[in-house]
Amino acid sequence: MKITFIETPVTKERDMSVEFATCPADAEIKVAVFDEHSDNNEQFYSAIADADAVCMYGYVYLDKQKIDAMPNCKVISFQSTGYNEVDFDYATEKGITIVSILDYCTQETAENAFTMMLALQRDTITYNKAVQQDHIWQVNQTRRLKRVEGQTMGIVGLGRIGQSVARKAKGFDMEVIAYDPFLPPEIAEGIGVKLVSFDTILAESDVVSIHMNLTEENVHMFNKAAFQKMKKKPLLFSKERYVIS
Repeated sequence: MKITFIETPVTKERDMSVEFATCPADAEIKVAVFDEHSDNNEQFYSAIADADAVCMYGYVYLDKQKIDAMPNCKVISFQSTGYNEVDFDYATEKGITIVSILDYCTQETAENAFTMMLALQRDTITYNKAVQQDHIWQVNQTRRLKRVEGQTMGIVGLGRIGQSVARKAKGFDMEVIAYDPFLPPEIAEGIGVKLVSFDTILAESDVVSIHMNLTEENVHMFNKAAFQKMKKKPLLFSKERYVIS
């Protein structure tokens, strides 16, 4: 079996010892580096030409040209939760199986979203700069402090990550509402979250945290019309940039 890890110039030097150790002992392993800013990626295409399987984080989009360059490929494995960085339909048409990691960085992503929310609400960024760079401490350094307790957290996409964010928000005494047309209502009810319409999320949320996988249906879901419905001018966090216009 020939396994190729697809990397970028930024990620190519990372420690891949764990990944290599999980490959079959007799596997031939290669690393293919694609540089989107280069006009010459011949080495990349040469490295993937005979791959039976490819592993990737998702920083390189596998379009038809790249898929056609891998005639032997049977599996594309994403070391992430999503798989939008591939022409899914074309790969499937070519008989390639696409897999991803179910629970990759669920807690880390949720914690990061909540940490950023707290940093902005309590404006710790301003205080940190004042102390670390300006070497001053003034209690009135910022006038943007907001009390988190009592605010409404609107979550769009109440999957594993969204549910983790919801539990953290409930712990801070926030009201939590969510929009997820694919989630069974009993799951939301089980963690004390009310499922509402998308327009309700836009109208009532003080904070909007987006945790959807990118699909053809939600590209630029947060467009000008959506922003105009945000009466409270909420903080907005998203793990998927392409849902925002």
